[in-house]
Amino acid sequence: MAGNKRAKRSTAGRRIGYCSEKIILLLLGFAAINVLLVLVTDGYKVVLGPLHFSASRLHVPMLLFLSLAIVALWWEERQRDIPAHLRLRSPWLLFVGVVFIYSFNGRALTAGDTIPASYLPLSLLREFDFDLDEFPFLYGEEMPWFVQRVNDRIVSSYPPWAGVLAVPIYLLPVLAGASPQAATIQDLEKLSATLITALSAILLLFTLRRLTSEKIAWSIALVYALGTSSFSSSSQALWQHGPSQLFLTLTIYWLVRGIDTPRFSAYAGLALGIAIICRPSNVLMAIPIAAYVFLRRRDQFVGFCLASLPPVVTFMSYNMHYNGSPIRTGFAVGIIDPSRLWSIGSHLFRTPLLEGLAGILVSPSRGLFVYSPIFLVSMIGIAMIWMGPKQVLLKYLSLAVLLIMLLTAKWVNWWGGGSYGPRLLADITPILCLYLYPPLERARARWLLKGVIAGLVVLSIGLHALRVFGGGDWNGHPNVDRHPERLWSWVDSPPVYYTKTLVMDAFAELQRRLLSLPTSRDAPHKLAASYHVIDLAPEGPLYPRDFLTCRVRLMNTGEAVWLNRTQGEKGEVRLRWRWLKDQQEVPFATGGWLIGYDVLPGQSYDLTIEVAVPGEAGEYLLELGLIDMHVTSFAEQGVAPLEIAMQVVRP
Repeated sequence: MAGNKRAKRSTAGRRIGYCSEKIILLLLGFAAINVLLVLVTDGYKVVLGPLHFSASRLHVPMLLFLSLAIVALWWEERQRDIPAHLRLRSPWLLFVGVVFIYSFNGRALTAGDTIPASYLPLSLLREFDFDLDEFPFLYGEEMPWFVQRVNDRIVSSYPPWAGVLAVPIYLLPVLAGASPQAATIQDLEKLSATLITALSAILLLFTLRRLTSEKIAWSIALVYALGTSSFSSSSQALWQHGPSQLFLTLTIYWLVRGIDTPRFSAYAGLALGIAIICRPSNVLMAIPIAAYVFLRRRDQFVGFCLASLPPVVTFMSYNMHYNGSPIRTGFAVGIIDPSRLWSIGSHLFRTPLLEGLAGILVSPSRGLFVYSPIFLVSMIGIAMIWMGPKQVLLKYLSLAVLLIMLLTAKWVNWWGGGSYGPRLLADITPILCLYLYPPLERARARWLLKGVIAGLVVLSIGLHALRVFGGGDWNGHPNVDRHPERLWSWVDSPPVYYTKTLVMDAFAELQRRLLSLPTSRDAPHKLAASYHVIDLAPEGPLYPRDFLTCRVRLMNTGEAVWLNRTQGEKGEVRLRWRWLKDQQEVPFATGGWLIGYDVLPGQSYDLTIEVAVPGEAGEYLLELGLIDMHVTSFAEQGVAPLEIAMQVVRP
C-alpha cells in the first residue's frame, strides 16, 4: 500500500516536472520572439482590445529572455538530479548569468573610439565594404579623431575587426531596414560587446579546468568576468579589447591543450594572429608565446607560424585597400606607418617609465591594483610559478604581461583618454587570472587567507560595478587629457565620483517614488531652473581655439525631477552651450554635457564644463541653457538661457 502511494507521488512529481518544463520553455520561446521583434522593428506597439504590448528598446526584453534562460538551465539540470552546488558551476549558467549582469544597466557606455566599430557592421552588410562614407552625421568639416579621410574614403582610425565580429548581431536588424540613426544601434553595439566578452570568460573557464579544480576554475572565471575591465569597459561597448581578450583567451586555451595534445599548440597561431590584428600591440605578447612554441613545442612551430598567416594576410589586404599600404594600420592615434614609428617614438613613448608604471598600477584613476586588487594575488601566483619547476607555459606568459605593462607605462597617453580604470591593460587580464589558481589552491585550508582573497574579490567587483551603474562621466569636464593632474587625486577620483552619483541617484529615486514626483520625461511643463556662474577661467581675453573652463550652478526651481539617464535618452536633462556672434549661431561651436544624478526640486547641481573657443577673433555671447532630451528645452518653458559676453582676440 505504502509502495503504491510512493509510486503515485513519483508519477505525479514527474508529471508536474514535465508540465513545468514545458511552461518554462514556452515562456522562453515567447521571450525570444519578443527580442527578435524588437531587433527587426526598432521597437513595436500592438493593441489587442484591452491588451497593450509594446517595447521600444532591447533592454527589458533581453533581461526577460536571459532570466527565463537561467531558469530553464537550472530546471533542466535539476531534472537530471544534478546537485545544486554543481549546477551553479555550469558553463552555460555562467555565460547566461554574466550576459544578464552585463546587460542590467540597460545602456552602452560608448566612447568616440567605439563609434566606427558600431557602424562598420551596417556598412559591411549593406555595401559590403569597410568605409564609413555613408554616415556623414559621424563627421563634419573637421574630421573627428576616430575616423580618417584616406584616398577620398572615410575609414576607421582603429582596426575594424570588432565591427566584423558584431556582424551576426546586426544581421536581422539590417535586413529589416534598421536606420543608422536609430537608438537600436547602441543596443546592438552593447549586445555584441557583451556576448564577445562573455565568450572569453567561458574560454577562460575551460582553460582553468585543465589546470585546477572545477570550483577554483569557476570562481576565477567569475572574477575575470566581473572584477576586471571586462565588466566596466570591454562588455559595455565595442572597444578593441573585447575581441582581443576573446582571441588571446582562445590562444591560451589551445596552448594549454597543447601540453597534452601537441597539435593544439599549432592551432594557437591562428588565434594569436587574430588577436594581433584586433589590437596590434598584442604583437609584444606574441614574442614570448612564439618563443615558448619554438623552444618547447618545436615540432609544432611551423604549423604555428602557418596558422597565423591567414589573419595577418587579411589585415595587410585591408590596410592596402583602405590605408594605402599593407603596413599602414589604424591604431590609437590614427593611421600609423610602422616605418615612421622610430621617428615618432620619442613623442609616443615619452612618459618616464617609473611615472607610467605608478600610473597604470597604483594611481587613483587608472591603477590596476586599485581597481582590481585581486591581481595582487596574481603577483603572488607568478612568484609561485617561477619558484617551481613545472608550468613552463605560465612562465613564458608572465613575460607577455610584463612587456604590455612596460609598453603601456611608456605610452604618452598611459591613462587611455576617456576610460575607466586600467582599460589599457584589459588585454592581459585573462593571463593575470591564470595566476590566481596557485594561491587559491594554497588557501583551501586557510580560512584567514580565504577571507582576505574573498574581500579583494568583492572590492574588485564593486569598483568595476561603480562605473557600470553610476551616472555621469568623470573624464569629461574638466577634460582629463588637458588636466592630467586629476589622474593623481584621491579626492577627485572616479571611485569617489561614481559612488556619489550612485548614492544621490538612489536618494532621488526613493524620494521620487515616495512622493510621486513628476519628472522631466513625463511633465516637461513643470521644468524650471536658475543659472549661476561660480567660476570662469581664463578671466581675461580668450584666444581662438582655446578652451574656456566654466563652473556653473544649476538650481532646480521647478516641480519636476531632472532625470540624468533614461531609456532612449528621452527626458534626460543636459546642459547645452553655443556661441553667438551678431545674434547668429557660430557653426560647429556647440556642445553639451550630462548631469551625474537625478536632481530633485529645490536641489542644486554644480557642473564644470570646458568649452572650445571659436576660431576667429571677435565679440561673442556664450549661451548656456538646459535641455530636456527629445522632449523640449528649458527656454521653451520660459527659462531664459544664461548669456556671457566674451571677447576673442588674436594672440
